[in-house]
Amino acid sequence: MADPGLKQKIRAAAEAEQRKFHSHRAPPEWLEVLPLLGTDASKPIVETAPWLIAVFIRRFERLSNGAQRKPLGAIADCV
Repeated sequence: MADPGLKQKIRAAAEAEQRKFHSHRAPPEWLEVLPLLGTDASKPIVETAPWLIAVFIRRFERLSNGAQRKPLGAIADCV
């Protein structure tokens, strides 16, 4: 997607989620490492990138008997 207005809305939503993650969702060991990686809640790249690609994952799949299981594959497959 290349629509500047939509990219601005996505950035605002992404940064809001990242602030929640950094303030109370991230495990302490992640919070120690994130500054070393230069990662914080600010995501200006969302607006400056020429295109955005959304990746969706299924955290579980429901079997015919109603049970849940993690699907094969991982988010790393999308990198």
